[in-house]
Amino acid sequence: ELNVVQRSVELPSEQGWGSNELLRITTDGGAIFGKINYAVRIQRRFRRANDGTGGRAVEGLELVRTYRVLDGIAGVEYPTSTIKSTIRLLRPAAN
Repeated sequence: ELNVVQRSVELPSEQGWGSNELLRITTDGGAIFGKINYAVRIQRRFRRANDGTGGRAVEGLELVRTYRVLDGIAGVEYPTSTIKSTIRLLRPAAN
C-alpha cells in the first residue's frame, strides 16, 4: 500500500522546478513480521539546459531516501537507504 502523506511542488522559474513528496509504504511481511511500514522522501529538481549541439535538454536530479518506522514514528535523522539518480532528457533532431 502506498499513501502520499505530504507533497509540495515548486513552480517553474529561471532556476528550474521540482517537487518534494513524503510517502508511507506498507508491505506484508508475512506471518512472522506482519505489516512493515516505511517512510520515503522523494525530492526531484529539474532545469533547462542545452546539449552539445545547441539543442534543448532537461536535466534532473532525484533523491530517494527511505526511513524506518517504529511505533508509527519515522526516524528521519538517519535514512536506511539513499538513491541519487541523474536524468537527462533530449529532444531528437528534426529531419
